[in-house]
Amino acid sequence: MADNDEASLQEVEVDQRALVNILSRYPGEFDVLRELIQNADDAEAPCVEVHFESCEAEQCRSASERNDISKLNIRKWTIKNKGIFKEKDWERLGKIAHGNDNCEKVGAFGVGFYSVLSKSDRPIVKSNGQSLQFSRGTDGRLRKRFVDRSPDSSTSPDTSASLDSWTSPDLWTSVELELQDPEPLPGFADLTRFLVSSVAFLMNVHTISIYLDGNRQPLLHIQKEIICKEPIPIPIPQHLMPTTASETLTVESIQRTVQKITIDAAELAFTSSSTSSSSHDHSDDILVECSLRSRRDSVVPASLSSEVTLQENAIMHDLYTATTCVNLHPDSEMSRGVKSSMKSLPSSFKCKALYFNTDQYDSLASVKNLSSNKAKHLARLLFGSQGIVPENDSGRLFIGQTTNQTTGIGLHISAHFLPTMERGSIDLANGQVAAWNNEVLWVGGFLARIIYEEEMRVAESMGELATQRGLRTMARFAFGSTVPHSGVSQILQDAFFFCCHKPKSPFLVVSDIGISDASDAQFRQRNKDLSFLKKYLVLHEGVEPGQNSQIVKRYDIPLFKYQDIVSEFETGVTQDVMKLFFAWWEETKKNLLSSESKAAGEKFCQKFASRAVLRSSNGVKIALKNIEYFTLFPLPDDLSPPDNIYIDVTSGVPSRDAVECFGWSQLPLLVWLTYACDQARQLGPNGDPDLGRRISRVLVQFALVEELTLPQWDHIADLMKDIDCIPTNMGLRLPADSYFGEADILGNLPVVKEGDFLDIPVTYVAETGFRYRPVIVNPENVRMVLMLLRVRRMMEWKEMVERLETAASEGSNERLLRFLAIVLQGKLTDERLDDLKKKSVFYSQNHGRVSATELHLPNEDIRKLGLPILALPRNGIASLQSTVDPLFEMEPFVEFLGIQRSPTLAKIIAQAGSSEPEVQRSALRYLLSNLETLYNAYKPDDFANVAFIPTKCGSLARPNEVFASPMWEKLGFKQASEALCRDLSRLGVKDDPSVDTIIEYLKTPNHTLPDLNTATTWFEHLFLHGRVPIPTLREQFSTIPFVPVKSLGPSSSEPTPIEYFPPKECFIKSSNTKEHYHNIFPFVDFSRDGSNHGNKFLEYCCAKESPDASDVVRKIVQDPQRYLRALGNDPQLYLEDLRTIASGLDSLSEDDKRAMQEARMFLAWRERDGHEELLPAHQVIIRDWENHDFGRNVFLAPKDDKDNVIEKMYHKMGSQFLGTYVRYEIKPLGHDDKYNLPLNRNQLVRRIICFMRQRDNSEKADVSFYNDDSSVDFRVRACKSLTMRKKFAPPPGVLADGVDPKYKETDPVHVKAGFEVESCTLWVVKGSCESVDMRNDIAVALCRVLLKTFGPNDMLLLSSLIATDDKSLEGYFGGGIKSDLPSAPAVKAKSRKKTTVKFPLPPFLVSVVGVLSPKHLRFSGQKTIPPEEDMLKAIGSWGGSNPNGQSPDFSAPCQPNPPSFKKHNSHCKQARTIMLQEKTNLQDESTRIKFFLAQDAECQQPPLPALQKFARLISDLTLVFGQEASNACYMFWKDTDDDLMAFNRDQKYIFFNLAHYYKFFYTKDVEEKKVIIEWFLIMAHEIAHNVILDHDEYHGSLSSRLAVTYFPDLQKRFKCIAGDAQLPQST
Repeated sequence: MADNDEASLQEVEVDQRALVNILSRYPGEFDVLRELIQNADDAEAPCVEVHFESCEAEQCRSASERNDISKLNIRKWTIKNKGIFKEKDWERLGKIAHGNDNCEKVGAFGVGFYSVLSKSDRPIVKSNGQSLQFSRGTDGRLRKRFVDRSPDSSTSPDTSASLDSWTSPDLWTSVELELQDPEPLPGFADLTRFLVSSVAFLMNVHTISIYLDGNRQPLLHIQKEIICKEPIPIPIPQHLMPTTASETLTVESIQRTVQKITIDAAELAFTSSSTSSSSHDHSDDILVECSLRSRRDSVVPASLSSEVTLQENAIMHDLYTATTCVNLHPDSEMSRGVKSSMKSLPSSFKCKALYFNTDQYDSLASVKNLSSNKAKHLARLLFGSQGIVPENDSGRLFIGQTTNQTTGIGLHISAHFLPTMERGSIDLANGQVAAWNNEVLWVGGFLARIIYEEEMRVAESMGELATQRGLRTMARFAFGSTVPHSGVSQILQDAFFFCCHKPKSPFLVVSDIGISDASDAQFRQRNKDLSFLKKYLVLHEGVEPGQNSQIVKRYDIPLFKYQDIVSEFETGVTQDVMKLFFAWWEETKKNLLSSESKAAGEKFCQKFASRAVLRSSNGVKIALKNIEYFTLFPLPDDLSPPDNIYIDVTSGVPSRDAVECFGWSQLPLLVWLTYACDQARQLGPNGDPDLGRRISRVLVQFALVEELTLPQWDHIADLMKDIDCIPTNMGLRLPADSYFGEADILGNLPVVKEGDFLDIPVTYVAETGFRYRPVIVNPENVRMVLMLLRVRRMMEWKEMVERLETAASEGSNERLLRFLAIVLQGKLTDERLDDLKKKSVFYSQNHGRVSATELHLPNEDIRKLGLPILALPRNGIASLQSTVDPLFEMEPFVEFLGIQRSPTLAKIIAQAGSSEPEVQRSALRYLLSNLETLYNAYKPDDFANVAFIPTKCGSLARPNEVFASPMWEKLGFKQASEALCRDLSRLGVKDDPSVDTIIEYLKTPNHTLPDLNTATTWFEHLFLHGRVPIPTLREQFSTIPFVPVKSLGPSSSEPTPIEYFPPKECFIKSSNTKEHYHNIFPFVDFSRDGSNHGNKFLEYCCAKESPDASDVVRKIVQDPQRYLRALGNDPQLYLEDLRTIASGLDSLSEDDKRAMQEARMFLAWRERDGHEELLPAHQVIIRDWENHDFGRNVFLAPKDDKDNVIEKMYHKMGSQFLGTYVRYEIKPLGHDDKYNLPLNRNQLVRRIICFMRQRDNSEKADVSFYNDDSSVDFRVRACKSLTMRKKFAPPPGVLADGVDPKYKETDPVHVKAGFEVESCTLWVVKGSCESVDMRNDIAVALCRVLLKTFGPNDMLLLSSLIATDDKSLEGYFGGGIKSDLPSAPAVKAKSRKKTTVKFPLPPFLVSVVGVLSPKHLRFSGQKTIPPEEDMLKAIGSWGGSNPNGQSPDFSAPCQPNPPSFKKHNSHCKQARTIMLQEKTNLQDESTRIKFFLAQDAECQQPPLPALQKFARLISDLTLVFGQEASNACYMFWKDTDDDLMAFNRDQKYIFFNLAHYYKFFYTKDVEEKKVIIEWFLIMAHEIAHNVILDHDEYHGSLSSRLAVTYFPDLQKRFKCIAGDAQLPQST
């Protein structure tokens, strides 16, 4: 911009008066940075960058790093912040002293920016693509001008690398200051302190970086982080008052956050030693010899200390924020005064306090103790007068940024203060401004009280560290002097103490006992002379004197009084406190008992003596008024009589004063001892074990100060004779059981420890004139007292022997033998000699105490055997011989006592089997060396149970379990050591094991085969080397569990453990084995490398290839529930195994069958709740077809799908058919014997004979009117009406536990026919003979009495036979049916030979029975014979279309039918979920059958010809069942499941799968008649689902009845089957 371009310049508006009042407030160092950083914070900028550019920048780029940056001359500053100027900001920038209307902003005056004029005459502000340049005109007035940001701008080329490009909009706001005169780089130590302190209280700025000469890496990088995610609310205690006295300000809430400030700086940053003329102290600047790097090099920030134990260069501190509400009236004087300074009155503001808690402070203070330069750098930055870490009284006030005003306490406070003109402090002199600042300071003091109470509560919870932390916290709030305004400390202190509702509100301080409440009434001022008063609290001596005075004054803490002493002693004091009291009493009694205050002194003595209580260490309280005696040495608490007190004469208190003042006398010995012995006897043996020792020690003390006569000592000895009071080397003993040292001949006596009495403290003896002489215990005194207590000096013979048995030691042998040879020579009687031989009175090295007969004379060979050797000195017997009479031969005497020279054979064999290798080798060598001499009686069978033969693997073995042949080693047998190969025959070791040995080997639990490979090796070896058991031993061999099998059960990733089974319980794996058997039975395969020898060996040992019925039975009978769990609780697999048992039932033994009958192994199901259970056979009922009303509450046998073998097995094991327990009551009304029935008795007889010849004998019931010779004897009678009632009456014991039998009796129902068993009469209702219901009722009535149980097939077959004319029957059965049968019921046919010919059923009946009955039927409790109304209901239950003609929404997932008990079905695949979408473009218009597409269909375009043909077929079939059916039948395409034929949805809509039709009919060109019949039956099946969901017998009956009923209509509609008289056989 040209300087003479005056026309484009705009005049700057200046408020002259405001400028005079404000501009002068901005002197001092870093003011420019302070104001520009504050402006950035007000603009909500998160980051600030300061770029310094030196005059030497170009030179440094090309030169080597030689220069010290402290010598650089800075010519330009650029301060950037990540904020954008708005239009109002540009306008306000040109108006000095207009300020910011937002009173919450620190820069409210509007002149802070113009402090840059002290640095530059031509500052430039850039933001958001605009540039504003300031300059002075020729008249000296300040002007501004907007400049286009373009590459042609007169920007200094030196800054182009460090600032953003001019060619794109700038996302930062920058202020460029071209300095008037170059100046040195600012001192980085002071600059860092300033920036760290500033960023702590800034609201928005969290990052400040310093750059030099365009380097990409900063010289200094400061970053602030908030550690806690959410501020922590601090509740205001109820005892504190959050409102100032004038009610101007109110603290509404307080919260705490944790901040972390990180400082990263390059070392060369601190080479700058500022040469500016500022007055700051440069003693903190750090001079480091370092060169400036090239501009193109990256200056890597270095952590300031690698040794610092805190988080390197991170500063952690707490920031407390008090949200304060302003309650000023707009017209008040203070309001007007505040508005005159800050333009507007804030409604609220935030007062903040920066506080380093003890942990944070210690973490930072640890830097001071480090020796590295980097640690010293960090310490100087953090601490000191300008550091962010305040000392106890060096906290400062902040107005946005730091001021010079201190707080007098250890925290910084930032709030909405109004500063002085020089801006270095707050204004406390200017009227209402001062009043405002006083109010704000009160908030700061209140916040300090909150922080103090928080810290003290933390200290209170720290146990042993509470006092130390509490003192440090109190020191931080001691309110020292403040500068420059000394009154700040007092204002904060007043707010700190007086912000309470009550004068003595809770205030935690550190007392002599820890953290206490200063408002406690027990507090007293400190008094060193009365330090023994523990009841009262005093401030801890570590509290600073000034703070002590503050607390004493604020809480009116009183001085001690004499009454406090009495009150203290009333609660009970210890002996130590009593000692301190006597010391005080010695100094005080003279004045207290003087003439002037004698009355007060006597009154004190009287109160003290009557009310004081002494408390012993065990908690016993003693009133001083009950004291009668005193002692001059302390007694143990539990041995001190209740009327005795100890006076410590070491404090200089004469007993005369005690006697005169309190009337006490010295305690006599006998009085005390009587009390002590009584205490010991009361406690008994379970009392204090150390009590006797303490009694004897006190007794010695008493003996020093009191002279006693011998009779008195006898009395004392009698008192203590039954008390363990003598300390010995074996603990406390009775006096009579204790010995002096000379009596301890054998070294095992309880010898008195006389030295235990020599540490008794000094005792004082009272002399004339009430002086005291100290007396010290000596050994003579102790020995004398012990002798008077009757401690023993000698030992008797019997006692000596007893002691030897319990306490013989290494040195006792020599003393004992010498004693026997010298002292008792000639006096050793036979009785005493026998005692020495039999009793363990000798000591042997490594064997302890043994008898003489177990000992051996010292010998080097025997010593290696590990046998007991007589412990003697080095020279042995010779050394003893030299100490006795030469005529006395010691060695023969020792042998005379029974000590041996050589070990016996049994002993040497036992040592050869020793666990110690050296002993074992020595013993075996000794045995072999003397086998033909000393041990020629050796026989291996005598030592068959002793393992002493060394094996090749290093272990020991018995003679019969180790073998010489090496081939047996790989099978696990032990092979003798090669070193013994020449001596094995001498020791009786064999070459090979026998079969018996192998069997015994396998029986041993420790000899199990560890893995399958080892077992394979075993079995192959035994098979190839002929070591298989002979037939007589095979059974025994087959029962030994030695075959390793991997643990049964499902496989997993974990290693499978090994189990062991006998061969007879194992099975050889093969491909024919059922898969689930591997989880139940132990299957093995020991073939390897094409060899099957291992498996052949097991087959020889009775292993089988696969489990048979008996194996399955035995496994189930052991634990049926466990067997079922092994199958994964799959009932189908369990039923499969039951079928295996049923197929082989006849081959089972009677024991297995009995076990089956008793076991709870039969699977049953209860329909009421779907519960499955394993029960005994007699508790399971076999269901039948018609009595389901009674089957819901009982456990039923599963339905067999094939040949009823399972039901037959259940029946053989004791299960009965449901019909067995059902009784039928038939009541005919209106008999009419003259009525001519269309179907007479003879015709029925012929059909019954035809029907019964198709039945097995096991199916036939035992009835009187029919037998196998075709004789039928019953009557047929007619009646007007007929009712039937069913009764269910199972006998006791048939129902399972927990089953509610609910014995039922159905209501009478009308039937068309019924059989009365009592009269052998078939009743038929008149006029109903031609109906289907009548034929069905006749068939049912006859089946009930002819068969044990029957199903719908049986009923339908008999009903069809009844409906078949005689000619058809003759055509099928020929002469097999006799026409001239007797007519009278009384006449019985003659018995004839049973015919074995079975006639085939007619094709029509085969088709009905085979096609219409479902294969898989669920247990059901539904009705069994579908009535007419249910069939009509099935036909009428259609969903149809919506009123608007739209189909229902079938896009949602649907479950066609609930899952059945058996999970598969051949018709509708009912367990699948199907989602359909309607396709109107594929709908056949001629039939209007709607078409849907499954969402998971692979082919989205079904074949149209097949669709059209299938649509016509379905449309025609729906018309067979009525017009309503056509409105609820749909087609769909699901080629991903073409086995699915159709399904019924919501019991309203039927869907037919085109994919099934296409695959199985259309593409295979099936005969049209067969297609029609098949889909007719499918439609009948699905229509039946309109009434019942389940696939049970009732559903099958209903679908069958629908097919039979509508078959004539099908014949009428389809010409291809119109002439057929029967339904064709279905596919």
